[in-house]
Amino acid sequence: MDRSLTLGTLAFALTLALATPQVHADTKPAPTASPAAAASAADTPSKTPHNATFVLPAGWSQKAEGAAMILTPPEADGSRIAIMDSSAKTADEAVEEGWKLLKLSPKFLVANDAAPKDGWEQRRFYDYDVPANAKRAVFAGAFRRGAKFTVLVADVDQAIAEKRASQFGKIQQRLQPADYKRETFKGRTAHKFDDARLKQVADFVEHMRSEYDVPGVAIGIVQDGKVVMAQGFGVRALGKPEKGSGLNGILDDTGTTQVAASLNNYINGFSPNVRSIMERFGFGEQIARMAEKDLLYLVIKKFANVDLSPERVDPVQMGYVFEELIRIGTEQPNEEPGNIAPRVRSSASK
Repeated sequence: MDRSLTLGTLAFALTLALATPQVHADTKPAPTASPAAAASAADTPSKTPHNATFVLPAGWSQKAEGAAMILTPPEADGSRIAIMDSSAKTADEAVEEGWKLLKLSPKFLVANDAAPKDGWEQRRFYDYDVPANAKRAVFAGAFRRGAKFTVLVADVDQAIAEKRASQFGKIQQRLQPADYKRETFKGRTAHKFDDARLKQVADFVEHMRSEYDVPGVAIGIVQDGKVVMAQGFGVRALGKPEKGSGLNGILDDTGTTQVAASLNNYINGFSPNVRSIMERFGFGEQIARMAEKDLLYLVIKKFANVDLSPERVDPVQMGYVFEELIRIGTEQPNEEPGNIAPRVRSSASK
């Protein structure tokens, strides 16, 4: 990922949320604005003359001025945000028009492009180099849909920006093109997680982890009160080896609950016919009982040290082991013996 792009986007977001002190060089704070329309009693949907939409926060006022809407906070101390429609050819030209509207000329520092979002095909954010002691927050953004730009420029008192950081963020985050509708999940039913969808989740997480060079991440999904996914990707800590596979991978998880969830997830990775056998023997209930008695980790550790690979134990031998386990289980005290069909051992006569 382009580090300069990441830092630039982050800088703009922090400007909105935290309002770091930025002012335009050699320019005094704007004079107190004259009262606009009555302040909104609650967050109110609004729009520009060309129908780009935004939310006017509760207590704020707005007035139309040419192709722009001028927003002022309740303090009315001269702090202003202008949201303007522009037919400029470039984002830089559009932002310049915005500053001319406010009759300001802040000293440009850096601009960074961000990925398309919320219906905008282009987004570009601007930072400005100004004296910190001026105690003003100054920032700008240009948003393009088709050939038209919508520009947001702000000149705000630092104390007001800090006090109303969430409202400043809401204005920028809810700024959308005229024809854009946000996706909603209201009235829609989510798909149930099955093996295929859990694999999609795992593949997606691993792809994004690798794409953004994240050392490690863990995902847990609970569906209908049951853990259906508990999986780690990458490493648990920098400088440590990759997590092991199979039972050894489960041993990398710490805590009784996490070990139980990891073992269930490991079992869910088998084919349906194998899982049906395990379900018949109540593996889930046994796992829960051993976890409750703090025995699960110890049992897994013992099995992980046993080599049951096909090279060591062929399928016929493994069948005998399986039969023996069934026999032992049916002979346990307080258990009802089952009817075990004898195995046909054709290889024994050879």
